Amino acid sequence: MAEQSELNPHALSVAHALVEDVLIEFRDSGLSMLTAANGFVVRSRDRTPSSLIRLGTREGLDIGIRAYQDAVAAGVDSPQSAQAFVDARRAQDD
Repeated sequence: MAEQSELNPHALSVAHALVEDVLIEFRDSGLSMLTAANGFVVRSRDRTPSSLIRLGTREGLDIGIRAYQDAVAAGVDSPQSAQAFVDARRAQDD
């Protein structure tokens, strides 16, 4: 197995936040992937567990990997810069 390189934890937190944003948006819109065998789920609004797949594995990973790459390219290197990056991305989406 190849040696694992060190990942940027702050860029990972950006990826995590942006994947969760999409999951919450899909949940709040009532969207799910009924034909997906595996994928990402998010709790219901009332915080109860849900088994509805909101994003397929490929789509969720694509969002996360792109967000991670964008954060690294933008020089995200602290919790503060990660939050600023997420806030800016959210403002673009509004």
